Amino acid sequence: MNQKPQDLRRSAAEKFIESFDQELLRAFQQSEAVTPNPQPAPPEQAVAVPRPAKTSEAISLSDLEAAISDIEQYLHEQHPPTSDDPQE
Repeated sequence: MNQKPQDLRRSAAEKFIESFDQELLRAFQQSEAVTPNPQPAPPEQAVAVPRPAKTSEAISLSDLEAAISDIEQYLHEQHPPTSDDPQE
């Protein structure tokens, strides 16, 4: 047995997968034998996803920049930078 460890692992993995496939197939066959006529699942109903209402006014660039500034200010107040943090 002068196989490399990688070859041994690959061989063991292939044998495991083959064995697993056989066991899985056997389990499915046994399951079908126990319940030959399963009830069909009820059809799924489509769920309506609510969409946000469209507004007629667009967000201006200055409003967006102000909102970002407010968010940054809030985050800095909640987590003040330490001396280790680089300053922007």
